[in-house]
Amino acid sequence: MKQIQETLRHIGLTEGEIKVYSALLTLGETSTGSIIKESNITGSKVYEILNKLMEKGFVSYILKNNVKYFSPADPQLILSYLEDKENQLVKVKEEVANIVPEIKNILENKKERQYATLFEGWKGVTSIFDMILSSLKRGETYRVVGLRDEFDDPKVLNFFIHYHKRRVKKGINAKVMLATKEKSKMKKYFRNIKDLELRYHDTSLPSGIFLFKDYIVNLSYMHEPVAFLMKSKRFAEYYGKFFEELWKKAKP
Repeated sequence: MKQIQETLRHIGLTEGEIKVYSALLTLGETSTGSIIKESNITGSKVYEILNKLMEKGFVSYILKNNVKYFSPADPQLILSYLEDKENQLVKVKEEVANIVPEIKNILENKKERQYATLFEGWKGVTSIFDMILSSLKRGETYRVVGLRDEFDDPKVLNFFIHYHKRRVKKGINAKVMLATKEKSKMKKYFRNIKDLELRYHDTSLPSGIFLFKDYIVNLSYMHEPVAFLMKSKRFAEYYGKFFEELWKKAKP
């Protein structure tokens, strides 16, 4: 009996169902009174368990003088019960396989923490460009839609000349796209800077956008520099595609 009970446990029967079914194996055809006594389960609970066992095909009953007598059903029906469970499991497995990509997508979105930060002044802006250099590895590239008249200010020009020297030393590449009218100015200021690919576009371009990893930086300069940094994989991918489409059409 112990082996039978253990097997019934393995196929998913509850402890109450196992006790009632074991009682029926011991007693044979019998009424609920004997089952209650043998299984040591209360009457109301026994009726509930018997109904569940009948639904599963483990138990059957006959009426004698309007009294139900229960007995174990043909044990072959246990195999039928397992086959039904197996078919249900196959169906559930298919359903789970269908939702796994959606769950992964949800979890990936949860992992990505999006945020935005405003930096003001040279100290704040310098920390962003330090971040670019520390985030990228040797041989990697970041992309820029360049500044315009800002380079006429000696502070801005000196900042970027010094920054590009640090960038070159770290072996990081830069792709910079500017308006065609800025071409002569850029050649004058940055002609000797290595690993800096410049292209020019006739289309009116936004100014001061820097793209690296999952970050987007928008830099502007009036009397003091101000930079808006946003971390968002989705937006970075969008801006990256936008940049590359324009880059293909831009000219050296």
